[in-house]
Amino acid sequence: MDDYLRECATLWVISGVKGMGRRSINRMMRELQRVGISLREALSLGPYELAERAPALENHALAALQKVTENDLAEGAFLLEALSETVGIITLHHQDYPRQWKKMLKDDAPPFLYYQGNPELLKEPACAVVGRRKVSPEGAEKAFHCGARIAEAGCVLVSGGASGVDMAGHNGALDAGKSSIVLLPQGIHTYAIPDNWHRPADEGRLLLMSEYMPATGWHTAAALARNATIAAQARLVCVVEPRKTGGSIATARHAIQQGKAVLISATDPLPADVEACALPMDELPRMLNEVMEMKEVSQDLFEGLGDF
Repeated sequence: MDDYLRECATLWVISGVKGMGRRSINRMMRELQRVGISLREALSLGPYELAERAPALENHALAALQKVTENDLAEGAFLLEALSETVGIITLHHQDYPRQWKKMLKDDAPPFLYYQGNPELLKEPACAVVGRRKVSPEGAEKAFHCGARIAEAGCVLVSGGASGVDMAGHNGALDAGKSSIVLLPQGIHTYAIPDNWHRPADEGRLLLMSEYMPATGWHTAAALARNATIAAQARLVCVVEPRKTGGSIATARHAIQQGKAVLISATDPLPADVEACALPMDELPRMLNEVMEMKEVSQDLFEGLGDF
């Protein structure tokens, strides 16, 4: 078993231990990195020595590491190797893990990412188009044109994979011959891409990504958690016809908290906190110019970040 597969298997086993969610795993990994202990070495140390060398390691993380057996690792590695025939796997320390996610999401950064498509798209500047599923024809057209404008400016489009605004935004970018990232609140194997996306996928212009095991079905909690990752990947967020509550307003709030520009085209009243920070959609050309001017500086910044 090579070192990376062993790390993947270790994280996969630990993620199944009660109490070891994404925040606990992030804090555990940060403390191990701080004191220069690899996951492999952590598994080989007794509880007292590990606690002495990594004093900020939480008790439940220490207990989780002690529970991992070679049998567990072999089973995890077998499963992950089987999955790797149809999906790619990126963990927190992988070179392709989005550095901006670590910066923006901190302890909420997903420890595991599963993908199909071109992971190099994660390194490109991206902008988001999000909104409601039951969108008006005018709203769908606006989302399509936002996607096309974003693509023509040189950015990758990022959104979810729902019908309505998400789909229209992706189609705007892909029909312009550019690229899209689809962040899913479900496993990749349970998501059927539209027929017109197969060609962009074959051309390396599409990336499907999820933090959930490939066979996992859609569920509301996953959709809510996924909204923060859309905001983290995007340099700015366009919101079309949002409901007053729901996923697109949640994505807008995440983006605002992350210091991103949020442009909104609304038919319903907006929550006061979002309305106070929102820009009109006709500001998109100006904001895209700013995004592209910041491209090199931002890339240098993210390249200079540590793993945590």
